[in-house]
Amino acid sequence: MDDEIAPPNAPQHSAECAMTMSPCRVGVPAQQSSPGKAPAPQVREQEELATKKRKEHKNKDAGRCRVGLLAHQFLLAKRRWWASTPTLPWSLLALLFAFAAGCTSNSGGLPTIDVPIGSRTFQLEVAKTPPDREKGLMERDSMPADHGMLFVFDKEEPLNFWMKNTRFSLDIIYLDHNDKVVSIHQMQKYDLTDVSSDFPAQFAIELNLGATNAAGIHVGDVVAIPKSATAP
Repeated sequence: MDDEIAPPNAPQHSAECAMTMSPCRVGVPAQQSSPGKAPAPQVREQEELATKKRKEHKNKDAGRCRVGLLAHQFLLAKRRWWASTPTLPWSLLALLFAFAAGCTSNSGGLPTIDVPIGSRTFQLEVAKTPPDREKGLMERDSMPADHGMLFVFDKEEPLNFWMKNTRFSLDIIYLDHNDKVVSIHQMQKYDLTDVSSDFPAQFAIELNLGATNAAGIHVGDVVAIPKSATAP
């Protein structure tokens, strides 16, 4: 069978295309760059575009690094500020809370007087009304060592105290209308046993347990109670 003869107008592959083993457009030889010859304009444009993109990415990375560094420095500065400056305000706030708690739990809002008892001076809250005398030191957690409570009654008569709802033990001093000590007793917390004055008394002073021994007060001693505290 005779070989097919290509039509006269059929495109021909150039020998150069076949030698380069590369695809080329039909009828157009592939472009080959000779050594030392400048690249084609299209290749130059592609290289310039790639270089431009690399620079843009590099600038973005550098910007992100600068932002991250600034954020890190800001956080470090903020941490140092909180570690140093809040010390005084927070300490002061804690002190105010402690003071408020102490006023709420350990003070009944009663008037106070300073009274020398033996070798020491005590700040005594004055309970003169029946509700104040009945409440006394109940439901308090503690009392400062140099504090106490003075109970003032209308007349001299035998008195009895107990420790209902009282959370800490006490000393009690009974005094007559001349401020002379007629008896001293110790009372244990929550004890519902009546503790008698033994003799007629018009005043009673409650102190922390052991305070009477520490102050050196005894039966027969006189405690100078200010008249302003005993006035009606």
